[in-house]
Amino acid sequence: MGFKDILVAIDAAPSAAGRIELAAGLAERFGAHLFGLHNSISLDAPQARGYFDYFNRSLDAFHQEFAERLRAEQTAARDFFEASASRRSLSAEWRQTFGSPS
Repeated sequence: MGFKDILVAIDAAPSAAGRIELAAGLAERFGAHLFGLHNSISLDAPQARGYFDYFNRSLDAFHQEFAERLRAEQTAARDFFEASASRRSLSAEWRQTFGSPS
């Protein structure tokens, strides 16, 4: 019995590269479709939650820097995933979610 689909959870941890390589190797071995899933936590700006003074923008720079760091992590993870899949000529798909991991 082989695998039809394999899902690998990808984050910004250094161990993510090993998980991707392991999953890609298994997908190659079993001829499975590989899904890469990256979840980014959502850090809503306080005004989106209704308790922040709209005229006080003291946290805007923090939220902007956080969002930029998340985009950079997502791009790096996706690039590594796609490179690993294409190196093995796998059927692969990238999925990306935002919000709470639960």
